[in-house]
Amino acid sequence: MLSNAAPANESGHGSPRLPRVAIVGAGLAGLVCGSRLREHGVPIEILEKGRGPGGRMATRRADAGGRKLDFDHGAQYFTVRDPAFAASLEPLRRQPSPLVARWESPVVVLRGGRIGPTRGEVERNVFVPSMNALARRLASALPCRFETRVAHAARAFETWELRSDLGSLLTEAEILVITAPADQAMAMLSNEAPLRAELSRVRSAPCWAVMVHFEESVGVDFGGAFVEDEALAWVARNDSKPGRTRHEPAESWVLHASPEWSEKHLEDPPVAVGSALLEAFARATGRSFPTAAWIQPHRWRFALPTAAAGTD
Repeated sequence: MLSNAAPANESGHGSPRLPRVAIVGAGLAGLVCGSRLREHGVPIEILEKGRGPGGRMATRRADAGGRKLDFDHGAQYFTVRDPAFAASLEPLRRQPSPLVARWESPVVVLRGGRIGPTRGEVERNVFVPSMNALARRLASALPCRFETRVAHAARAFETWELRSDLGSLLTEAEILVITAPADQAMAMLSNEAPLRAELSRVRSAPCWAVMVHFEESVGVDFGGAFVEDEALAWVARNDSKPGRTRHEPAESWVLHASPEWSEKHLEDPPVAVGSALLEAFARATGRSFPTAAWIQPHRWRFALPTAAAGTD
């Protein structure tokens, strides 16, 4: 989301000074935006409330009984349809330590304890060794400030002033780019900001994600599954993806609840959410699972856009 901005200032000598750009959010959108602007000499600064880059391209690392675990608990994979995008990925596939790899494990559909095929052939790709790998690489070359939450953004003459919860000035810039979800963007923009009316039409659905580690195999032969169940929408064996940590015969899984179930149980205790989604996973596969050795739910409050700006 790009704000209205003042033109570059003319100094009267040589080239005009390029406007400063403040980018809120170090997810993939903010980082790619920052990288492109940097290539053209535009001065930028990226402010991110989290401890690291990635946004929904998130990876959680954990220690379970001395075992190092990792979970892609946000975006699970990506597809490639645009030729230009495909061409840009090829160097990342061919480098000595590839940053992109195809996820070859079978992906199925689960319906009431039965396993069925998905429709059509889809090439699924992941970043290696985790879904936040590209974000981490991009962020390493950019001026990013992490654990920096922008609470207020308001226009002051020809600049934007970005302030913290306590009102302290974080940075100033002529141009403001916000990559946060619409609800969060509205919260930080002043009432007179032109973008507010457009953002107010955007709707997002939540998603409960559960990361779970089993010391034994759960006994299924697929890497991921779309689930037709009231509670679950998706499950994936995280360690079936290229480059992930594996502890045979142990398995690490990510469970994503459906938007409707997540909305209904948005404020439920995490322990109850974890138990409910594990039960739904067992129900969907029609089998009993071993006891979970480690489990952690995570709530994505603004996960899936259901109504975008400028559309019906």
